[in-house]
Amino acid sequence: MGKINTEKWQKYKITDFFTSVPVSKKLTKTELVDDGIIPVYSSEMSNNGTFGYTNKKPDFLISNKTPFYLIFGDHTKSMNIADLDFCVMDNVKVLKPTIDISILIIKYITTVWKKSIPELGYARHWSIAEKTDILLPTCNNGQPDWEYMESYMKNIMQESEKKIENLICISESKHKVKIDKWKDFSIGELFNVVKPDVLHTKDVDENIKEIPYVVRTKFDNGIKYKVKKTKQMNPSPAGTISFGAENATFFYQDEEYVSGRDIYYIDTRKISKYACLFLVACLQTITKKYTYNYGMFPELVKKERLKLPITKDAKPDWKYMENYMKNIMDDAKAKLNILKTAT
Repeated sequence: MGKINTEKWQKYKITDFFTSVPVSKKLTKTELVDDGIIPVYSSEMSNNGTFGYTNKKPDFLISNKTPFYLIFGDHTKSMNIADLDFCVMDNVKVLKPTIDISILIIKYITTVWKKSIPELGYARHWSIAEKTDILLPTCNNGQPDWEYMESYMKNIMQESEKKIENLICISESKHKVKIDKWKDFSIGELFNVVKPDVLHTKDVDENIKEIPYVVRTKFDNGIKYKVKKTKQMNPSPAGTISFGAENATFFYQDEEYVSGRDIYYIDTRKISKYACLFLVACLQTITKKYTYNYGMFPELVKKERLKLPITKDAKPDWKYMENYMKNIMDDAKAKLNILKTAT
């Protein structure tokens, strides 16, 4: 798509299209549960703003009687779309469309709106955001050109889907690997598996600018959010691979972090980041045998065996693994660049 001519566009405010919905009760972190079915939205930028799940109702529940709600994060300027019954945490505004528009149009509006809101650090954005002008395509009658916006977003989505399909199958012939000469190693003979200090949710204070808090989740590299770093903390080192006993997934952590309950790490600091990423891909193959009833604890992980490429002296070929992952990452970055929206 070429550059868009915005000379004939007009200015609007978000309050022209959305109204704020009063929320009588909001949840706290302590009210989230592992077996919850109702999504809880926060000001998180990732995972569509879903912070966790709960079974709280009906006082906390926002029943989605309209097709979509927009969840606006006061501090982060996050804008996420809710299309089911849901609850919210603090520091968010719940907005309801006042006109009949599709989810594609909402995505178009929020993209433009987010770019228009000034950066104010951790200051509350809502009072500024609701007054911010947004520039939108306009029909001859002075009304927003909804048809153009929807058509534009459809084209963007179609282009993205095509490129994502290419990413799913990254040139199998180019990256095909022969493993017949690889060798089995136990994790315990290669690395130490460490049990770090445990910090429960009640022991940490959220702070978006400080140290990652890693928990048993399959999302966002295992990071629930960032927390305030204190002198009493004994962080796990950067350059290690974290994993949870339950909800088992391996993640490479490239900065120091603190951990929740039943989080452990493999001390991989002696090898490079890209070799670690190769190792993570290999480690994921062992997770399927572990469940909530059969946790992936350190003593079990140490005994797990992986088949790895080797050097002439039959040691793990970390350099090969590093170069292989660099090639994979370079290919992926090249394809992802095509997904950037032209404006």
